[in-house]
Amino acid sequence: MGGLVDDDLEDEAVLHDEYGDEEEEEEEEEEEEEEEEEEEEEEEEEEEEEEEEEEEEEEEEEEEEEAEG
Repeated sequence: MGGLVDDDLEDEAVLHDEYGDEEEEEEEEEEEEEEEEEEEEEEEEEEEEEEEEEEEEEEEEEEEEEAEG
């Protein structure tokens, strides 16, 4: 008699687990995407800093050459 109710509860639990897993996967994917975006932004910032440093070095070299010349 109680078997049918138990089966229904089990089916519901399985569906809930599957939905929960799917939701977890989506959250993990979103977190991974956010991390990748942050890494890309950091890389871009580093590249910009390197370019600025290179420009500063070039300007310093030009100033030294002008001072010598």
